[in-house]
Amino acid sequence: MYSQPTDSGTSTAFAALGTFLLIYVIIVLAIWVLMIVAWWKIASKAGYSGAWALIMFVPVINFIFFLIFAFSKWPVQQELEQRRMQGGGFPPNVPMGTPSYPPQRY
Repeated sequence: MYSQPTDSGTSTAFAALGTFLLIYVIIVLAIWVLMIVAWWKIASKAGYSGAWALIMFVPVINFIFFLIFAFSKWPVQQELEQRRMQGGGFPPNVPMGTPSYPPQRY
């Protein structure tokens, strides 16, 4: 007598593939979220709106934004230069953490 072959090997392979794809999608989404949060924090610390991090989803524009972001003067730098020109903040050429001269008594 001839018996029908069982599909247990095929169904097991599809189950393994489905599990792999589910884990893969979860990992990719977690990496995307981590990247967006990191870009949001970087943009905020530089003085830009954190929403600029969402531009990283747009192909080609994200690379242009990255170059502009890397080579332009950040709002934080502009504010620091203005404060130094007004006499506030640290004197130029004095590293952060160095006491200001002359030491101020409170």
